[in-house]
Parts: sequence; structure tokens; C-alpha cells
Amino acid sequence: MSGPQATTPPAWPKILYYEKLTIFVWHHIIDGYVGQIPCWTYVSRGMAEVDQSELVVTLRRRPSEQEEEYSIEPLSWFKMVYAWGKKGRKIDPYHTFEAHFDHWLGSKKLETVTYGMPIQIPGFGPGVLPRNRLHGIALTKEEAKIAKIYGYTRVLGHLGFGQRWFPYPPWIDRDRDDCFTWAQTDSSFRKQLFPVMHKFRGVSARQEEERIIVDIPVGRGDEIRAKVMASPTNEAVAFDSCLHPNAGACYTWQKGNKDMMLYGGW
Repeated sequence: MSGPQATTPPAWPKILYYEKLTIFVWHHIIDGYVGQIPCWTYVSRGMAEVDQSELVVTLRRRPSEQEEEYSIEPLSWFKMVYAWGKKGRKIDPYHTFEAHFDHWLGSKKLETVTYGMPIQIPGFGPGVLPRNRLHGIALTKEEAKIAKIYGYTRVLGHLGFGQRWFPYPPWIDRDRDDCFTWAQTDSSFRKQLFPVMHKFRGVSARQEEERIIVDIPVGRGDEIRAKVMASPTNEAVAFDSCLHPNAGACYTWQKGNKDMMLYGGW
């Protein structure tokens, strides 16, 4: 009988450590409508130690980058979220506690990072991605400013629509241009007529057949009811909406649209 055979350890994932945090890094290919996209995905384990959701960040690999040349710069993001957890500052899918960087990851335009609800990444089997997780999203300076006024859902809708991925592309493209500009917001009645109550994050509205259903986050009902009751009866009350986790499609708008613009994950 032959003795034990030597085995070659798998090339991926790579494993990085920070305090009680473990970060796994995979290189993989995402197949989409825009072709094959080589990526690195970073997945945390250990955020629960500081009462945070786990964080998943996917970077699109540049053509000039080799498979083994994954960036360690996303670690600054993981470290920051971990430190926030120690201070009781929790990230959530409604874009709280943004982070701002100059020329983040060598990008000329991306500078604001925020968070989106859990989505599937093709090629990752059951149990690889943590159940309680949020996905990192990077916005340009102009997109972040538009989101402050018109809401993140509108910006992310254009990001997903442009990349043909619902609800938003899982990868961060460090070389992309603005997905939405100020010029495309001209003629929007939202800014002109409706002061938006941005503080009530997590409110969503969806259409099911002939019904429009508004969902209010648990524990916020009394606060929202009091605000609505206190508003003048001759004025409209507008809330910044988010995409419902069970949504299968999303409406979005830009200047010049005469019909509804819809994209989805069918």
C-alpha cells in the first residue's frame, strides 16, 4: 500500500485576519447579460461579535490585473464597519453610516460606499455567503449627491438598469462613469413639489396586481403616524422609499421618459 498522498491546497479562498474578523477572498467569474465578468469577492465572518451584519464586497477585476493581484484596500472598509460595531453604530440596507474616500481603490470617480440588501452571487453555493449579510455598493460623487435628494432607490435603479442586473450589480466597477446625472433629473416633480422625509428610512411601496402596498419598518409606525398627523392637510407627505426584499422588478425614471421604465429579475 502506498503512503499518504500530498494534496495541493486550493488557490481560493485566500484568508485575511483582523482582530476577531476573518475575511475570505475568492476569485471567480460572473456570467451576465454584459458578458463574463472576472471578480474578487471578499466575505467577512465575525462581524456578529460586534453586532453587525456580515459584509460582502465584490470588485470587478481590471483587464490589466492578474488573478492573484487582489487588492487589500477593501480591508479598510471591513475594519471601519467593525469599529463602528464596537461603538454601537450599525450598518443596514437603508444606507446609514456611509463612508467617504478619496480615489478609493484607485478609482477616479468612486468615493462613497454604502450597503444593499442581500443578493445572490452566481457561482456561490449554499452556506458560502452568510445569511445575515449586506453587500457593499460604491457610488460616484454625483450619484451620492443625487441620492440625498431623490433617494438611493432611484440611483441604484439606474445602476442596475445600466448594468442589466436586478436589483443592482453585485460587483463594483472602479472604472465606470456616472450611472445617473443631474441633467437626467430635470423636470422631476419630486424635488419641486414634495419635501421628502429622508429620516424615515426603510419605507417601501410595491404593486401587487391592483393594490399598492406600503410597508413601514417595525417599530417606526407610531413615529411616522405622528409626523403625518402633524403635517398640513393641504400638503403631500413624501417618504424616501427602498426596494422591498421580495420585489421582482423596479420602476425608475429619467428626463424624457413618457412611459414607465421597468427592469427586473425575471
